Amino acid sequence: MSLVVHCHVSDLQMMISKILVFLALIVVVQESAQNRCHLEKESIKSFSSRGDIVLGVITLIHSTINQKYETFSEKPEAATCEDFLIRYYRDVLAVVFAIEEINANVHLLPNFTLGFNIFDSCVSEARALQAALMLLWPESSYESSPRWKAPFLAGIVGDSMSTLSIPIARILGPCHYPQISFGAFDPDLGDRHQFPTFLRTVPNENIQNKAISQLLKHLGWTWVGILTRDDDLGALDGQNLKEEISRNQGCVAFLEKIHYRYSMERIRKIYDIVMNSTAIAVVVYSEEMHVKPLLDMMAEARTKGKIWIYTLSFTFIPVMFSEGTSKLLNGSIGLVLHSEPLPQFDGYLRNINPNKNPEDIYIKDFWKVAFNCIWSSNAPPANDTGDVVNCGGDEDLGDKVELLFELGDLSYTFQAYIAVYAFAYALHNLLYCVSPAQRSATTCGEEALLPWQADTLEIYDCDATFSEDLNTQSFITDSWKYGGRNVTTGFYFFQVYRYLMGVSFTTRSGDEIFFNDIGEVPATFDIMNLQILSNKEYRLVKVGRYDSRAATSEQISLDIGTVIWNQEYKEVPHSVCSESCKPGKRKVSVQGLPICCFQCVPCSLGEISNETDAAVCMKCPEDMWPNEKQDICLMKVVQFLSYEEMMGVSLSAASITFSIKTLTILCIFRKFSETPVVKANNRSLSYVILVGLIVCFLSALFFIGYPSGVICLLRQVVFGVSFSVVVSGMLAKTITVILIFQSTKSNAISKHFDSRISHVVMFICPLFQVGICIVWLGTVPPYAELNMTSKPDTIIAQCNEGSNLFFYCMLGYMGLLATVSFIVAFLSRKLPDSFSEGQYITFSMFVFLSVWICFIPAYLSAEGKDLVTVEVFAIMASSAGLLGCLFFPKCYIILFRPEMNTKQYVRGKQ
Repeated sequence: MSLVVHCHVSDLQMMISKILVFLALIVVVQESAQNRCHLEKESIKSFSSRGDIVLGVITLIHSTINQKYETFSEKPEAATCEDFLIRYYRDVLAVVFAIEEINANVHLLPNFTLGFNIFDSCVSEARALQAALMLLWPESSYESSPRWKAPFLAGIVGDSMSTLSIPIARILGPCHYPQISFGAFDPDLGDRHQFPTFLRTVPNENIQNKAISQLLKHLGWTWVGILTRDDDLGALDGQNLKEEISRNQGCVAFLEKIHYRYSMERIRKIYDIVMNSTAIAVVVYSEEMHVKPLLDMMAEARTKGKIWIYTLSFTFIPVMFSEGTSKLLNGSIGLVLHSEPLPQFDGYLRNINPNKNPEDIYIKDFWKVAFNCIWSSNAPPANDTGDVVNCGGDEDLGDKVELLFELGDLSYTFQAYIAVYAFAYALHNLLYCVSPAQRSATTCGEEALLPWQADTLEIYDCDATFSEDLNTQSFITDSWKYGGRNVTTGFYFFQVYRYLMGVSFTTRSGDEIFFNDIGEVPATFDIMNLQILSNKEYRLVKVGRYDSRAATSEQISLDIGTVIWNQEYKEVPHSVCSESCKPGKRKVSVQGLPICCFQCVPCSLGEISNETDAAVCMKCPEDMWPNEKQDICLMKVVQFLSYEEMMGVSLSAASITFSIKTLTILCIFRKFSETPVVKANNRSLSYVILVGLIVCFLSALFFIGYPSGVICLLRQVVFGVSFSVVVSGMLAKTITVILIFQSTKSNAISKHFDSRISHVVMFICPLFQVGICIVWLGTVPPYAELNMTSKPDTIIAQCNEGSNLFFYCMLGYMGLLATVSFIVAFLSRKLPDSFSEGQYITFSMFVFLSVWICFIPAYLSAEGKDLVTVEVFAIMASSAGLLGCLFFPKCYIILFRPEMNTKQYVRGKQ
């Protein structure tokens, strides 16, 4: 017998090893046939239904396979599948329901019927492989022609586990038979080189990791733990999730492996790690049976306070967990595959019955679980005690359907349903020659292709003529009438994959279903919240969604208000290593700890942070300053000695008042200019000194108010020159007193001098000050500026002196004149009473020098408007000291003691 497998292989080097496997199998079969002996193989029963086109289904129905230990002393017993699970059986029924729905739809695959052949993989790679081989080469093919002529095997739906889908994909890939899994998440299955015809209606685990990390980030949970199953794939999953969380600025407090076969000592260690961790959120990246021992231990210890985030691997099965353990899971949140309601599916489930569906080889197992009965004629009769009774087959499911089949979560079931429709659309497009590049299956038919769709079907004539020869591997050559037109069609089985990659249709909710370049449907997850009610009932409530097709910032949508958390939390819990740094502070890493563990320190002077958890603080612009909380920048206050503040008003009032008083004294001296008191010691010098003092008092006004360029040029010059004139006048007066006294002595040298020497002193001494000021203004003149550095929170409007050297030269020269005047006056203090002005000059110059000596340290330590205030105060105090000490006594004599203002009094004094 010659059996030829025609595989459409594009890369011979890549496929050669896989083809050799099939050739080896063929050789074994041929040699066995020639020698009339063959290896006895175990027969696997299947649930099948005939059709023009057949879909193979390999999926999990029983959760374990039991192979008894063999001694090889007798014929081994066949392995048996055990632990029937209704949730998995529900997926099988969804496939059957979808096929029946398609067969009833006259607009989708008209004149063709879909059949199916369903195998139970029983979590066994060997059994899954055997089922795949039986679908490719049915038993009859070893003795006669293959059955792929009619009915035609379009492809395989399944398996629901990655570990079982991989070996099936390795068998189907070389021959380009398509396979659609509805539960395999292994990222490696997206490798087109290893698995060229593998597709899936679920995303790979990398997408799930992104969704989990996005969910954690959305909730603000940056400090989480991870529990993963103890196997190679589990370790890889946990590490990938950890890296994804890190990419979203999160940290993993612990990453622990867990398994239901662990000893209690090992479970205790994991328990201590989980409970001692400050992480509130714990991601369960494993099946429910692995984490159950830990939850049982926590329930026994009555611990609380953790929020569990479950992945697609975890399924909450109420019968598996005790009441105490279930309470620990209350408030859990996690991802499930997106599903939509199947409105007629619950009615279909209510109508299943062993008597109505005898071809279903699994329905009796379901019936035993559903009604706690056995299929045996020796079973005891039914009773009210709840004992096991005989299954009759006519029991009514009634209200048990929703509870038994857990219709609140149709995640995997919906994916299996969609997988069947993907095959149906691809076959329809292939049969009617719709281009696979045209992703528009929904543009076919005058009525709905799916029950909820209504579009127009476009028929194309196919000119290809196909041979009946088996070697052509074509499906069928036939003619029928559709829409009044003769249609002839034929195709190769490997074309189905190409059309699957081009298929596109929409669900009831409007989601588009298509396969991307790596054979995956775009990822969409529902975010579910496990809520356990006070009456011990539970419900899975959809509280959000993850859509990978949306922008990154919009992929997670979550209605926090509908989430019920663990009983310890009334609002969203915080799972963080360190509380967020409020605006005004920045994060500082703690050595030896992850980046999520940090300290919050206030921003430095002049800096702000206006966001939560700022890594760095921003410096405010030069004209701005942080507020008290250091979270915003405020405009700095412009500071200067203003007329609007009390100090400015007081000093300006004092300046004007003393100026008026000085002017009044000048007027008095002018009115009484011929009196002895005024005429004594050169009255013209008194007039000059009084005018100079008026200017000195008024010069203080240049220091008050907003400084401008002109004011800055004038104020120090006017102050310096006016004071030099006054002090020079005081020196000239002192010299005059000495000359007058010396003139009373015979043969005195002073007789050769006249009184005009005082005018020379009065003229020459201020010239040096004027010269200093002219050079100052001509080289580095003062100018107005805004000082933003002296006070961090204030802009000081000030006059920059241009050169401190010239400023101190001006003050130093003024001090030199005052010192000389003081010394001369001090030497003349013991002259006769009629010439007692020397004493007044001495005291006035002492006051003047005292003020300016005190001014120097005060000036050097002050800044801003305080500096200006110190200088104005020094000007006012020294001027008032000169005015009071020198002129007030004379005014008193003139105004109140006129009898003393006579020549007789003066001579009598002599």
